Amino acid sequence: MSLEKWKVSSVKSMDWMFSGSGYNQPLQAWDVSACTNMSCMFYNTEEFNQSLENWTVGQVNDMESMFANTDAFNMSLEKWDVSSCECMTDMFLEASAFSHEVESWANWNGKNWKEEKEEKEEKEDGEED
Repeated sequence: MSLEKWKVSSVKSMDWMFSGSGYNQPLQAWDVSACTNMSCMFYNTEEFNQSLENWTVGQVNDMESMFANTDAFNMSLEKWDVSSCECMTDMFLEASAFSHEVESWANWNGKNWKEEKEEKEEKEDGEED
């Protein structure tokens, strides 16, 4: 079932929307410009791998674990304006397929998501020793 034509322009929170689901249909046409919370939106999805690059996410302030534990998602998000985002903690944690660079991004503490992920992994490795 395609949800691409759903009118979501006034939705403020999409947290946990597709978490754990097998959904893998286009959502590119969604107007998410009013959304402020996308935390865990695709958390633990096994199949989702659709383009979201043209989404207007400038109002989103919470993307925590948005793509964490995803098995298939590997689409570019380079065009996203995440300047309003305050939380990107674990956004791509264990996102096994994700391989795109988002070097233009900076989270609330000035580190890009890749640096934050590496620091977390180093800390976890140190705890295992």
